[in-house]
Amino acid sequence: GKIECGESFIPETELEKKLFIADKYVWQIRQTLHSELNYTASAGISYNKMLSKLGSSCNKPAGQTILSLRHVRAFLDQVKISKTRNCGGKVGAALEEHEITFMREVKDMTTNQINSIFDPPTRDWFINLCRGIELEEVRKRRDPRSMLAETTFPRVRQLKGLEGVIKLLVSDLVPRICEHHEETGRYPKTLTLSYRDSDTRVGKHKSTIMPNCETNYQHKLVYELCVRMVKKVAKEVLPCTGLGIGVTNFEHITALNSNIQSFLKHGKSPLSRRSSASPSGTLCSST
Repeated sequence: GKIECGESFIPETELEKKLFIADKYVWQIRQTLHSELNYTASAGISYNKMLSKLGSSCNKPAGQTILSLRHVRAFLDQVKISKTRNCGGKVGAALEEHEITFMREVKDMTTNQINSIFDPPTRDWFINLCRGIELEEVRKRRDPRSMLAETTFPRVRQLKGLEGVIKLLVSDLVPRICEHHEETGRYPKTLTLSYRDSDTRVGKHKSTIMPNCETNYQHKLVYELCVRMVKKVAKEVLPCTGLGIGVTNFEHITALNSNIQSFLKHGKSPLSRRSSASPSGTLCSST
């Protein structure tokens, strides 16, 4: 293993041995991500969420860092407070007013100086944070409120040139939707196309009903729906340098529909039944 400055890490205590074991598991996870999905990932291995996250940022994009107790103080001395979890917003603004940028600068402050910046609960929490002490529990990740696939590209002036981009985005998004449904039973109700107005550069979106059908049909239907939405707003979209396709408004359903015609019954297109209201979740527009 490596500590933050790149030296070999040799465990000396029982706690450090546990970190060393965790390091091996994390390495295996990252190797699996790369071999099966061709994704790179960095990781931090330490005693709490804050230290692990800071460690993860040290060896991007494809390394990992062990941060043990004996190295915490020296490591935190080099850390900018703005890079630390929960130190943005009011906390960060209050420290900036007093020209405090790095963790090490807090050590030179008197109790009265700290009291003049924070109320007692925030003061105690922040002092512990600067010592590497954080007690926040690791919680199970919540189900997503939305999913998004987006990309930017050189300027495209013809609708034909966007069809390949849409196909790539759909190929990225639909498998994630199906996997999420298999794992949780949740499926999105709303399909959204995000883009920027070619004249004003203001982010906009168009929405329709998400097809409830099996995977074999989803790629085709979602692709065709997105192409039709792009055609309807062609004057706003073109020339285009970025698109996003997203889904939101998830609900639990027992099974995906195996009959594509049931979704298009009575000969009505999903676009004709589109609500004028925006989806409740906010999707990022392309940049």
